[in-house]
Amino acid sequence: MIVPSGTVEIIFNFSENLFTAEIGSQSLPVKKSFINGFNTNPIFLKVPRHHSFFGVRFHPFVIRHLFRFNAGEFANRTIDLALIDPFFNTLWHHLYEAKDFAQRVFIFRTWLLKKTNGIIPQENPIDLFLNHDAEKKHSVATLSKMLYSSPRQLSRKFYQLTGMNTLHVIQYKNYLKSLGLMENPNLSLTEICYSCHFSDQSHFIKVFKDLAGITPGEYKKQKSFLKGHIFQ
Repeated sequence: MIVPSGTVEIIFNFSENLFTAEIGSQSLPVKKSFINGFNTNPIFLKVPRHHSFFGVRFHPFVIRHLFRFNAGEFANRTIDLALIDPFFNTLWHHLYEAKDFAQRVFIFRTWLLKKTNGIIPQENPIDLFLNHDAEKKHSVATLSKMLYSSPRQLSRKFYQLTGMNTLHVIQYKNYLKSLGLMENPNLSLTEICYSCHFSDQSHFIKVFKDLAGITPGEYKKQKSFLKGHIFQ
């Protein structure tokens, strides 16, 4: 089980056996190469005993630059990259045949620089907000002012990038911060709750369970060495 982690990922699957991913009510085949967006539902994978993935995480603005699609279109979905660009079948084979991880990084980086001509769009205030911890408590009004957009414009921009409106994004950022703080065994759930700008414990539990599918207490008991992952 992989709880929502606030990332957009391109993943190459080198496992020999076919398997599926369950996201919400959907059962989706895991392709050889796929893109997965800002999830608001946990992913359940029944992986083969021996499996191998190679993944790359992206800022949402880069996805739009690469594919001319908004990253929000990939939320809670696993989209076959070969349907977007058949070249991904060739790239998969190059990565599969690589001798080690470092060579895979080199191959992917070479493709990425060619694809973008070495030009990656500069971070703007929205991108910076999405990719850094929620340090302050925000309302829709204060965040709109900070990001130089009207509430309606900001909600539209967030939806394009994440599939969520502004209020949901604020809650999501607070949830992500709590997920990170749970890696610290010295912090209680009460301390985490107020450090992440939740009004009280019940609000914290509701938002966390709506996204992760389990309560903060259940997650803390079951979490693995890999952040956001639970193995059964």
